[in-house]
Amino acid sequence: MVHFFDAQRNDALYAGSHLSAADLLDFFDGEVDPGDEEKIIENRGLLYRYANSPGLLSGLIERSLIEGHKDNLDGFALTNQSIVVQSKGAFVLRMNFWSAPSSHIAHHEREKALLSYETPHDHNFSLLTIGCHGPGYKTRICQYSREKTIGYLGEKVSFSQREDYQLGKNDILFYESCKDVHEQLIPEELSVSLNLIAQEPQRYRSPQFFFDFRDDTISGYPESRIGKYMHLLNFLAPVADTYRYELSEVAQKCEEELLRDKASSLVESTQVRS
Repeated sequence: MVHFFDAQRNDALYAGSHLSAADLLDFFDGEVDPGDEEKIIENRGLLYRYANSPGLLSGLIERSLIEGHKDNLDGFALTNQSIVVQSKGAFVLRMNFWSAPSSHIAHHEREKALLSYETPHDHNFSLLTIGCHGPGYKTRICQYSREKTIGYLGEKVSFSQREDYQLGKNDILFYESCKDVHEQLIPEELSVSLNLIAQEPQRYRSPQFFFDFRDDTISGYPESRIGKYMHLLNFLAPVADTYRYELSEVAQKCEEELLRDKASSLVESTQVRS
């Protein structure tokens, strides 16, 4: 089930006062287990109250221009697409910018790659997001079973029916970790969303995947620790004999099952060749 709450429904959550980033994160860090997705959804009104603080967007942009390059104790930082507002414990507050399509084809392709437009993927963290500015990005969402998925390239995956949503101002979406898959579509105009990310430790160590909806397969790994190791193991496949000892160590001692399985298969391939 996709968790989508439209603006009219969310307006009823307004408690008559705005909320600071510090107060929002204090509550979630102190009162909510990052793995308790139902409780995160139940308290989405707090994100609504913060997102509707007067001058929030302009204030964060101004701070980014002045402090975005500095090391800030509260976690404030500027990235290619986002403003990391603040973090505490397992929770991160982040503002994302979704650019409209560029008229220049080279820039257009770069934007698609940078923002993962039209690239179905999942997350290894829970994500509560609210539209803050613009018409909102469009997204196509479905679900799959991580428990029934090994994670190798080309693996067939069974998805639920895909549904389309648009995150307009004060609409809220909740993405379940290691379950929801979404394909981000390019918005008609610049749009801004505000995310509350919950990094449950065990799930956060799990791999993330890119998917291909044309044949319902795993097509790659986002830039992550797991993805980088998988790329390295794939690179070593033709020379597995040379690194048999190291691969055996990974197969026996690595905490991540996907990496153990991959290393084991490479070790087995050396035995077949010998």
